[in-house]
Amino acid sequence: MADHLTTTAVPERDRLGYWKELVRNTYVPLEVSGHADGQAFFGEISLEPLGCLNLSLLKSCGQHAARTRTTIARSHADYFFILGQVSGEGTVRQDERETRLGSGGWAIVDSTRPYGLIFEHCFEQIVVAAPRVAVPNLIRPSATLTGQDLSHASPLGTIFSRYLSLLHAQAGALNAEARPLLADSILNLLAATVNETLNEA
Repeated sequence: MADHLTTTAVPERDRLGYWKELVRNTYVPLEVSGHADGQAFFGEISLEPLGCLNLSLLKSCGQHAARTRTTIARSHADYFFILGQVSGEGTVRQDERETRLGSGGWAIVDSTRPYGLIFEHCFEQIVVAAPRVAVPNLIRPSATLTGQDLSHASPLGTIFSRYLSLLHAQAGALNAEARPLLADSILNLLAATVNETLNEA
């Protein structure tokens, strides 16, 4: 059931522009600039629908991406994005916080406020796109949660990280009936993780 989107067949000079369109259509509009890390630009997204959520694996090279006030005004999409670092490193910025994600780290960003993503080199990242209306009430006042690595903030943070990795590895084998149930399990585990994190803060 996965959609596989890639820049491979696009001439190299056009890849960054094509990548911006893939990102906009899959997630939300972002300002994206390539980073000179010696790599020819490439990007690919493998997308798996899970009920009310979309689970994707994003692979690309060094780049800077920003959700700015201009791109927010262009699209009022109201999502939480859970970003799970698989390989490489990435920096996440939102709400005057910044965190560097290594393998196994994960963070939450809110599409209704500006945020930035910085990747100096090639990377892989799991992205869960969750509409605000689908997430538990506990997560909706998100300004206390964004822009930080939640993988080590509590024991459940580590469990959630491993759960995402296992789920993505098996997502293609899931039948249609199981997918909405797994979306519920992701949201419930996320809510429990957030609750534990806030209580330990």
